[in-house]
Amino acid sequence: MDKSTENCDRKPLIALWYLHKTTNLVGTCEPEERDGMIRLQAHYLGLCRKYGVTNQQVADSLEITPQHAAELMACAEVIR
Repeated sequence: MDKSTENCDRKPLIALWYLHKTTNLVGTCEPEERDGMIRLQAHYLGLCRKYGVTNQQVADSLEITPQHAAELMACAEVIR
């Protein structure tokens, strides 16, 4: 496997990891920072969608229901 293929294979996992991290930060950041953090979260949701991360993978990562994950994925572009 060459380096470019290896990087492509990791993109969904990296996007999912950053989504998980930003989601945790949304609840702990200062109110004035929350809007920017939510936009960042939407960005990573959009990347997850782009790279083919499933609703079930998002649900497992964020410990939410698959239905809630589907709703988040559907509105990711609207927030951006």
